[in-house]
Amino acid sequence: MSLEMARTQGRQLFRPVEVAQMSGLSRAFIYRLIEKGALKSVRIGSAVRISADEVTRLLTEGIPAQD
Repeated sequence: MSLEMARTQGRQLFRPVEVAQMSGLSRAFIYRLIEKGALKSVRIGSAVRISADEVTRLLTEGIPAQD
């Protein structure tokens, strides 16, 4: 599922596995980005969700380089 398709369906939050599929990155790598603070997420109960705006940022700007 593409981000644009999801947005047209009214989706604003995505599971890490969905972000991994959209970005071509692994689910584990998405979780590492969340743990490092490089990808912002929210917790709803025990569920981790990533906003559509944050997914767009990841896909357009990439991942900040670590020194």
